[in-house]
Amino acid sequence: MWLSCNEFGWLQTTDKGNSLFGDLISLGSYYKMCADLFGSVFNSGYTEVQVANAVQTFGVSSSYNATNVVLPNGAFDPWSALGSNTTLADQHQVAVLTAGAAHCSDMYPAYVGEPAALNATRTVVMNEVRYYLQSTQGNGVVGGQAVGVVGLLLMLAIALLQ
Repeated sequence: MWLSCNEFGWLQTTDKGNSLFGDLISLGSYYKMCADLFGSVFNSGYTEVQVANAVQTFGVSSSYNATNVVLPNGAFDPWSALGSNTTLADQHQVAVLTAGAAHCSDMYPAYVGEPAALNATRTVVMNEVRYYLQSTQGNGVVGGQAVGVVGLLLMLAIALLQ
């Protein structure tokens, strides 16, 4: 909620009333929740200013530019609209949209009946992780940046899921 109230503004409502839930979840109910959780300064004006500041500071997802990163999103994940879908192959910035998958689906072990595209997404992630590990050549550096303990643990966890 903190990120929604303070940076993203990604408050999913039924204000249009064209859903199974009618107009039960209003934008105003989210602003009230933000104020209840974090203080009365959290209102629509505050959130709009904070979102504008975040966009100015970090840019929009379509202009994301990084090196050695996989950006997986599930097609059924409402948060995927905030993610980057920009692939820059020469920088090993790889965006993958997984058909039939939800939020973080690619992070779970394979299971019977899972969306067919998940295996392909996991393969992309593993190939990129192999590239990152092979690029270090024992010096702990990938793409000019030091590999931290957390990064190595994540890579190990991904490898163990295979």
